[in-house]
Amino acid sequence: MKANRPQSSFTRFAKWTARVAGINTGTTIVTFLTVFLIQNTQNREAEARQLKLDELIRAIGNAQNALLDVAREGYQKLASAARIEERRRKRKVRAASAPRKQKQKNC
Repeated sequence: MKANRPQSSFTRFAKWTARVAGINTGTTIVTFLTVFLIQNTQNREAEARQLKLDELIRAIGNAQNALLDVAREGYQKLASAARIEERRRKRKVRAASAPRKQKQKNC
């Protein structure tokens, strides 16, 4: 039989450290898996939302169908489309805020 020796503080600390390291590792793995699951769910929801928006755009007769697939394109094409839309928006704002000339009645 082994003799019951008193444990040194170093031995107790080593066992405690091993336990804490195991708990930290387990917590890290659970956190990683949770983040992965949340991102996967968000990606699916975003794709479903994009498909619904595409369908709505196709249903509108005068919509610009050229922008339907812009979300699936690369960053450069997306940035280019955003600049074009920003220019169109500014033109509309300027046109709406410009004073309108009133027609003069010929008496």
